[in-house]
Amino acid sequence: MTAIKKRLFIFVCDIGAAQIIRTVFNKLSAKFAISLCVSQSATNYFQNFANIPHKVTKTSDEALAQLNTFQPELVLLGTSNQNQIEPNIIKAARRLDIKTVSFVDQWQNYQTRFKQFNKFVLPDKVILPDNKALIEFKNEIPEYAEIACGGQPYLRSLTLRPPMRKVKTPSGNTLFISEPISNTLSRQQIQQIYGYNEKTTFFATLKVLRQLRAKHNLSVKFHPKENKLKRKIPAYNCRNKAFSHQQLMQYDLVIGMASTLLIEAYLLGLNVCIFQPQVNSQPDHCMLSRYGYLRRCISSRDLLLAIGHRTKKHRRLDFLTIHDDTFISLIS
Repeated sequence: MTAIKKRLFIFVCDIGAAQIIRTVFNKLSAKFAISLCVSQSATNYFQNFANIPHKVTKTSDEALAQLNTFQPELVLLGTSNQNQIEPNIIKAARRLDIKTVSFVDQWQNYQTRFKQFNKFVLPDKVILPDNKALIEFKNEIPEYAEIACGGQPYLRSLTLRPPMRKVKTPSGNTLFISEPISNTLSRQQIQQIYGYNEKTTFFATLKVLRQLRAKHNLSVKFHPKENKLKRKIPAYNCRNKAFSHQQLMQYDLVIGMASTLLIEAYLLGLNVCIFQPQVNSQPDHCMLSRYGYLRRCISSRDLLLAIGHRTKKHRRLDFLTIHDDTFISLIS
C-alpha cells in the first residue's frame, strides 16, 4: 500500500532559492506531494527545466489562490529582499493553521529579508546555510525559537562535479558581476545596509582596471532584476542571461560585491575579488570574505593589490559540507 504523501506548497521568486529547489526537487518529490509556484526572476530560471512542474504567479493574490486551492500541510518559502508575497503567504498560512518554513540561500538575504522588512511576520522555522549564520541570527533575534542549519544544496552540488578546465581565450578577460541594490532599496537603506551600490562599485572597478598596464576585456553580468546600471554602460559586453559554468571558465578575473555567482566562480577555481568600496560598518554580506576565504577590498588600492596577488590555491568551503538530506529533513 502506497503511503499518502504530505502536501507541500513551495514559493520562490529569486534565482538563489530557485537553484536550491531545483537541486533537491527529486528528493523532495519522493517525500512530498508538491505544488511549486514561482515568480519574478525564478520564472525565467525554471523555463530551462521543463521536467519540473511549476505554476507562474505574478502577484500575492495569485500565489494565495494557489495556496487555498492546494490546501497544503506545510509551506516552504525562499524569496528575495523587500518582497511582500512571503509575509502575505505566512499570514494566510497562519489563518489556515499551516506551518511555514523559510530558507536562506546566503547570508546577505537574512538581514534585509527578515530583520528589516519582514521582522513582524516571521515564519515558524528558518533554515540557515551554516552555523555562523545561525549564531548571528540568534544574536539579532534572540527570542526567535525555531532555527536550524541546513547547508546550501546548490553550491554543495558544484563541489561534487568533476573539475572543469579553463577555456583558452586571449588573456585579460574580466567579468564584473552586478547586483540589483539600487533597484530594491532606497538611498537611505543603501547607506544603512551597504554604503555602496552596483553603480559606484562598477565605475570604481573600471577606474582601477584602467590603471593597470595589462589590457582587460571587461564584461558585465547583470542580475535579472536590475536595469539602472544597464542603461549607463552600453559600450561593454553586457548580458542578463545566466552563464553556464563552461562560459564562466573563459574569464581570468571575476569581480563583484556579494553575489552567489562569486562563490560559484571561486568553486570553479577562478580568480575572484570581493570589492565593496565605501562600505559602511555593517557586517560583510559576502560569505567568501566574511568567513575569511578571501580578503575584502574596500578601496581602489585594495583592489589593485588583490588583482596583483592572485590566489594560488582555493580553500575548501567548510559551510558546504552539510548533506542535502539534512536540508530536506528540516522541512517539517
